Amino acid sequence: MATLRLEPTDDICGFSLSDATGEALICRQWHGHLVHDGNYEPLLPAIAGADLLIRPDLFTRLCDTIGLSRCRTGISVRHMPATHDDAPDSGD
Repeated sequence: MATLRLEPTDDICGFSLSDATGEALICRQWHGHLVHDGNYEPLLPAIAGADLLIRPDLFTRLCDTIGLSRCRTGISVRHMPATHDDAPDSGD
């Protein structure tokens, strides 16, 4: 972050870095739809995710600095199908 001259953003609850122009990089994390499977373990989120948002001008500077071969972007999704025990009751 020193290369991009970023510092923690004032008065923001969470992960946010800024430069002289304003907010530059923000990380968001979320989870939801807690699932109870009937045992005594803590509830697990059925949906969880994170993203890292960076201003376009800083992304260009970052790629120029580290090289395109080291710059990776995209979306990663993992799906875990329900097991027979997780299937809803048929009402019988």
